[in-house]
Amino acid sequence: HPFRFSNTYLLFQRGWWGINVDPNPQAMQLFQRLRRRDVNLAVGIAEQAGSRRYFQFNEPALNTFDEQLARQREVRDGYQLIASTPVPVLPLRQVFEQHLPQGQVIDVLSVDAEGCDLSVIRSNDWDRFRPYCVLVETLQSSLAALDRNETHDYLSARGYELFAKTVNTFIYLDHKSPRDPC
Repeated sequence: HPFRFSNTYLLFQRGWWGINVDPNPQAMQLFQRLRRRDVNLAVGIAEQAGSRRYFQFNEPALNTFDEQLARQREVRDGYQLIASTPVPVLPLRQVFEQHLPQGQVIDVLSVDAEGCDLSVIRSNDWDRFRPYCVLVETLQSSLAALDRNETHDYLSARGYELFAKTVNTFIYLDHKSPRDPC
């Protein structure tokens, strides 16, 4: 959604622009209308280009490519699975290659992929496209469990350092970067 539960809407309001990716066509219609300065893509992100089954709920914040997570959510009170359709997916590196202006630095990457966050992160080329700040959803994860968190291990191995945590989001900074976009 262009502003509901958005980690980037405040930045947009302050004049920043970005690339928004969401496989939900209805969400992209809202992005096209409310965030015209941005590049808005109705695709999913995966390690390989192709097509994946996308599970949609009556609460769009629960939509996911993760079938196991969809089945768990399907039995929760008040939530209903309303559609399951194949959608196109691309690696993150391909999105950047096609839509990021040459020489443009990436200040913030926000990943909220409902159970598929690690796959999204793995699909990037971290040597070519290196955001200063990475926000990644980490449902049911705590600071005490960092030693068992694959996403944390993956980003740490690429030179990112955990800076902060919100309820469901870990915030990493590229500690090797000489720049600070804030």
